[in-house]
Amino acid sequence: MDKISFPYRAHSHLMLMHVINECGAWARQDLEVDYQRVISREDAHHLVPSAEVEFVSGNHVSTYAAQARGDTWAYVGQTMSNNNIALVTRPDIG
Repeated sequence: MDKISFPYRAHSHLMLMHVINECGAWARQDLEVDYQRVISREDAHHLVPSAEVEFVSGNHVSTYAAQARGDTWAYVGQTMSNNNIALVTRPDIG
């Protein structure tokens, strides 16, 4: 099983991480994901390039400015700029 460090910056992202974990999505991909810790913007910009963490959830705003200054991060994506806290799943998801 591969281990991945996936801290978050935005607390609103944590509930989605719990759902992904609890439905078994990571386990089905043979992944053990450490997602239950928050990090600062400064830590994110230090820890990703050093490979101490593989992903950071909720870091999209500060990375735009960093990219303009020559940062070499790979940006996976952003689904929206506003967050209305709601989560809906099918009963058979897990």
